Amino acid sequence: MCENNEYSKAVNKLSRAIALQPLNSDLFERRAEVYVTLRNYDLAIANLQKILSLKEDNEAVFKRLGQVHCLHGEALYDEGRYGQALEVYEQAAQYRHGDKSIIMKR
Repeated sequence: MCENNEYSKAVNKLSRAIALQPLNSDLFERRAEVYVTLRNYDLAIANLQKILSLKEDNEAVFKRLGQVHCLHGEALYDEGRYGQALEVYEQAAQYRHGDKSIIMKR
């Protein structure tokens, strides 16, 4: 539990830094990784997508989006939410296959 508190503090610090530097994609990337650690995949995905809105041609972030979608799908599957897991896996597949049009759908 203490560990999650430290990650929550990190999110707060990163959020304050982002408020001061809203175009700094590195801060969004760091916050996304903290969210992944906390298993808050929706917020991790939102932060990664923000990076793509700042730097559209970022293959590493595009790939990471696919990976985070896979992690999210696994978590949903483990919770028995099979229909939602399938939807998230389908999104992950689009990222994996380089279908950048998915960015426009969100």
